[in-house]
Amino acid sequence: MSTTAYKSLIAIQPDGTKTPFFCMHASSAPVLSFAALACHLGLDQPFYLLQSIGIAGDDEPLTSVEAMASLYISELKTIQPVGPYSIGGFRIGALIALEIAHQLTCNGDDVFLLGFIDVTPDQFGPPATNNLSMRIGNSIRTPKRHLWNAVHSWAAQRGRRMPRFFWDIALATEHALRTYRPRHFSGIISLFIAEGVASEQSQWHGLSCDHIDIHTIQCNRGVLFSKPGVHHLARELSRSLYGSPVLVDQ
Repeated sequence: MSTTAYKSLIAIQPDGTKTPFFCMHASSAPVLSFAALACHLGLDQPFYLLQSIGIAGDDEPLTSVEAMASLYISELKTIQPVGPYSIGGFRIGALIALEIAHQLTCNGDDVFLLGFIDVTPDQFGPPATNNLSMRIGNSIRTPKRHLWNAVHSWAAQRGRRMPRFFWDIALATEHALRTYRPRHFSGIISLFIAEGVASEQSQWHGLSCDHIDIHTIQCNRGVLFSKPGVHHLARELSRSLYGSPVLVDQ
């Protein structure tokens, strides 16, 4: 494990001999949720998260998906200097994962897996019509004061005060995703979606790639990281990584 001081990289499970899995996560997802997924994948599977710059309150948040992807690549390459890479994105993190895959392939690196977790088709529709609130949580289409109220409400429900920098990150992320224009990905995108979410390839026409590989997880949306959903998610992710499930019972 590198001793580099990282701005965004979190080692959930740094040990193991297999190709690391790097996941871009949504701000609404607790790190412990991904720890449960990493545990189900086993101790031989390195698992890393990449989170927003500024989450610790000591850096200015980035305001473009391209800049986020560039920084995240510089950090993940300290762990894995060369491909093939396994990249994932949870909810809004899927768009950042997509840009990371673009930049890697443009620089001559191979992307073995590009997986989107708990996404919906409207995240990838035309910018003028898609539902931006699905990209970074509720209230994005509402006035900024409503977003500020939503952030405070989230904190109050947990008995916390929300630091100002969380608001700055929310606004920066909203701007980055609103102005991002996804390009065609020359490869396969694997979707890991809950039951009840669009399961037909025709429903994902806004997602431009060579092929879509859909994995339906046996659980309701929103509980993919809770039992038993997390076990089913790990099983499908394992199949994409290795061709067959390699899981640890919990």
